This record gives sequence, C-alpha cells and structure tokens, in this order.
Amino acid sequence: MTKSEPNVVAGEAAVFTRSVVFQHRGADRIDPAIIVTRLLADGYGLGFPEDIRAKRLRTWALQVLKRLRKHGWLGAATPDGWPPTIALKNCRDPEALSRKAPRRAFVAPPAAPPADPPAPLRILPPMRPPQAVRTQPEPPASWEGFIQEWVFRHRDSRFGVAEVAVAVVQRGFGTGDIGGRLDGAREIIERELRGLEWDGLLIYDEQSEFWWPTE
Repeated sequence: MTKSEPNVVAGEAAVFTRSVVFQHRGADRIDPAIIVTRLLADGYGLGFPEDIRAKRLRTWALQVLKRLRKHGWLGAATPDGWPPTIALKNCRDPEALSRKAPRRAFVAPPAAPPADPPAPLRILPPMRPPQAVRTQPEPPASWEGFIQEWVFRHRDSRFGVAEVAVAVVQRGFGTGDIGGRLDGAREIIERELRGLEWDGLLIYDEQSEFWWPTE
C-alpha cells in the first residue's frame, strides 16, 4: 500500500475500521486493539517502519473512533473501550457509519391553554371551608414533551432519573403522597430516556446510573 501521512488515516483504512466497528456493534465496548490487530492482519500501514507500524495504525483507529463518537455512533471512551450507542446497535447498514447517526427531533411541550376570564364578583353567604380537591395529572404525552425539553436544557452535563423526576413533580405531576408521585414520574421518564437512547441522543452508564448526552 502507498505510504500515507503519519497522522492522517488513509481512506481505505477508515472504511475498513468502520466495518470492524460495525461487526462488533453488539459488544459492550469496542477495544481499539481489536481494530489494530485487524488492520495489521489485512496489510494496512506497510509503508511505515515495522517498529512504529502498530503505533501509527492505533492512531488511525483512534481517529476513526473519535469521528464515530462525534457522529453519535459511539459513547465516550472508557478504559475498556468505546461503548456502541443504541443507534449503532440497531444499525443494519455499515455504510451509514460514514454519516451522522439518526436523531429524533425534540418535541416542545404543549402550550398551556388560555386562562379563563375572571368571573364577576358575587357576595356569598358564609360557608364551611371547602375540602381539598385532588386534580388529575396531565396525560403522559404532555410529560414526554416536558422531559425532552428538560434533557435538551441539560445537554451539557450528565444527569440521573431522580433529577428529572423531581423537576416533573415540581411541575405538578400526580396527586397524593410525594413518594407515589415520584415513582409514577420515574416510569414515564425512564421510558422516554430509553427512547432518546435508542435515537442515539443519550448513553446510559449502568455503573454510575447516569445518563450522558451524546455529541
């Protein structure tokens, strides 16, 4: 093969590296060493001196992995490798990795209905204090929009389900005791976050139980 710039991955090697990543999309982590081994075995980098060939190919592999991370196909690197996103796990076309991962647009929460005009003042006879009225929570669809907006506003940092649940309850979700309201909010939140993960917008870290926004 022709010698390429030392710090610039060759086009054919980039395509080959993406194909290796695609083949390992079902793994928990993709180790760059696996890619280097495949590149060496397939004869890439023969223009480099033998003593630095593996090092140069690792640089190539990391360049491609960082690009895939930027495009939403991989999560942030860990000591064990690069985690595939849901978008990569569900991908069926290896050529798609040369483009950005598909994303689902955020849906703005529904606008609040216009307030009713104030009723005319009336003088009423004395009455006993009214009993507290338990209001019904908003339908799940409107809370999904609120959750998406919350995630979008916190896209520069990691977060946990509990943080989102507190925001949803403070917004007025549910009735009754606070524990039951939080549990109900968590069910809707976890379902919506999994949907955003499937679209490649979020990554879930099982060890820390935090959600990380993708690039």
